[in-house]
Amino acid sequence: MSQRVIGSILQGAYGDYYEQATCLKHYLRSQPGLRLKLYAGDAHRLEELRVLDFSFAESFEHWGSIREDSVDDFWQFQSADGEFRADIFPHLPARAQAMIDRLPNLLPWRYLPKLMPLDEAGRINLSTEGLDRLPEVLRQSGLSEAIFQKPTVSFLWRHRRPGTAIQPWLQQPADLLAEKYSRAFSELIRRTGCHVLVFGMKVQTTEANRHRVGSKFADFGLDLPAANCTHMQGLSWGVELEIARRTTVCCGHPSGFTEALDLLRNDVLLVDPLPHYLLKLLKYRMPFFRHNTPAGFLGLWRFRSTERSLVRELERRLRSASETK
Repeated sequence: MSQRVIGSILQGAYGDYYEQATCLKHYLRSQPGLRLKLYAGDAHRLEELRVLDFSFAESFEHWGSIREDSVDDFWQFQSADGEFRADIFPHLPARAQAMIDRLPNLLPWRYLPKLMPLDEAGRINLSTEGLDRLPEVLRQSGLSEAIFQKPTVSFLWRHRRPGTAIQPWLQQPADLLAEKYSRAFSELIRRTGCHVLVFGMKVQTTEANRHRVGSKFADFGLDLPAANCTHMQGLSWGVELEIARRTTVCCGHPSGFTEALDLLRNDVLLVDPLPHYLLKLLKYRMPFFRHNTPAGFLGLWRFRSTERSLVRELERRLRSASETK
């Protein structure tokens, strides 16, 4: 008897792909004998994310390869998404459309709370291709594996614009935030001697990287001591996620990157979260940043990312990590 084959199209931003794939990996583990054909909603994302280990699926291809008899059923996330409905759904075979329309609008955040914290088998790590690229990305960033032998802090910058998924209500101007973080991380470096890896800043958008960095990356950076700071260049979403995962302490603005990082580590410090994002966490019961525990909920809503509080909390986490080695 042949095994049942399900299909799923990963779509959205990189973080959406990661969260949807994490749910699908768990679903396969809970359904012995089920096979999965994984599809990418975007050709650029498909190639970029080959650095991640999707070997739990029997294939990972562009959605354009879907035929009438490709799968027995679909398990499709975010099928009501406007871009999915406009750009992908109308071009699918009629049978695939019917299978997707039988489903409710599945949201990964409803399933992730049951999986977190992820065990090693549930995590999506680097593929063989990703492990091969890791030393290259480190070298191009002016780093080596030796950087992880010292205290390190990863920081993800994301300054929101009007009209995006997260509305910038009460968001401070970018220059004021950059100045604040520059002072805070400089003080942290002075106190601890740590090395700060900054993601999402000081990257020039070009035709070669536009599909990867889009308009999300800032072309300016933080003013930190050069010997203790590296601005990552957005060379690979998946590989840089792994680099951030290996740092001693992780912090940053709300984004798909920090959400994926929190899936891997379950200890990311959210910095200056916007009210709209916090409301989305509540509305969709999203499990990130320990928001679904009483302590985590109060912590997110009460923590104020002043220079002093940020330095104090990061220094505490660095010290705790050192003591547990």
